[in-house]
Amino acid sequence: MEERRQKNRWSDSPVRRGGESQQKTEIFLKWLANRAAVNDGVIKPFTNDERFEAMGYQKNSGIAVGMVQSRVDFACFQLGFPPLGLAALTPYPAWEYNGNASWAFPLAGMTKAASERQWRQEEFETILNMTQKLPDVKQLWVSPEMEAERREWAALFGSTVPGDDVAVAARAKAERDLEWTAEANAARKSPQDLIDASAQHLIEDLAELVRDVPDVTERDQLVKARIGQGRFRADVIAKWGRGEVCALTGAAIPEMLVASHIKPWRKSSNKERLDPINGLLLVANVDRLFDRNLISFKYSRGEYFSVLHPRLKAAAGKLGLFEGMRLSTSHLGFTDAHRFESYMNEHFGAHLELVAQAKVRSRQ
Repeated sequence: MEERRQKNRWSDSPVRRGGESQQKTEIFLKWLANRAAVNDGVIKPFTNDERFEAMGYQKNSGIAVGMVQSRVDFACFQLGFPPLGLAALTPYPAWEYNGNASWAFPLAGMTKAASERQWRQEEFETILNMTQKLPDVKQLWVSPEMEAERREWAALFGSTVPGDDVAVAARAKAERDLEWTAEANAARKSPQDLIDASAQHLIEDLAELVRDVPDVTERDQLVKARIGQGRFRADVIAKWGRGEVCALTGAAIPEMLVASHIKPWRKSSNKERLDPINGLLLVANVDRLFDRNLISFKYSRGEYFSVLHPRLKAAAGKLGLFEGMRLSTSHLGFTDAHRFESYMNEHFGAHLELVAQAKVRSRQ
């Protein structure tokens, strides 16, 4: 946590001189920068009361607060960023379609872009520098001369056709609800149900190989790779150079080790299925969690560190698993490291999606 705070180079700098709105603008941007610095660049959603307090205004100072937020968001517009104000839990009504204009801000898309973006500290500085050059932005926001530019910017985040944004948001919510229902149903399955489902997937994958791979030798290699054994397992062990040892826990029990695919088997080409860079030798319980994206690895400062799904954290210690366990890839050459990064980025992205779904469900 402390290390992340230190990355915020300008959080402790004195407030520069200027009018009250500009001084409050800098205070607010510093607050947002600090909020992002301790959360991997993502701004934790804030309430309007927190926004008032951050700027140093009383709760009845809505006009003054709106002026500051407008300056910040207009600077974002000019720089092509999503508006920082929409990282809040509740957007200002000014963003909402009033039924009279010829086009509408894609509120759902802009909110998603602002709240999920990993903001860099330099971007907050750039936004601050832009705000220092702005006159009264109230007139700029409604300027007919800039309407085309405003609409072009808004279109970066979704449709500007009135009503489309509501439809898109509703459709996305329905899709997420279906995914969450499926995941919740899967979570309620008995251990035997999960075993049966895994067995069915294996049968389907092997049937696909029989159908699509006529060469018996290649098919045999792929079949063994599917269950993490055979040549694929040997190649993974050779590539990592540590012997028959779990890449994460260090457990050296050959009978418990599985050569896990990083990029899922079903999404991989036959070449990728046999690529040892697309494999990690993991003890069986870790393999199971890794296969379900409940544990993944995040790249930081030249190395990869374990990250856990929130619902694992309470019990993971009993399995010898913790956040921040190091996965060294220093032995990989440039080409191998680049391929490994590509595989792991896909896995980490799937892990983040799973975590995001859990967070949204917890708010409901």
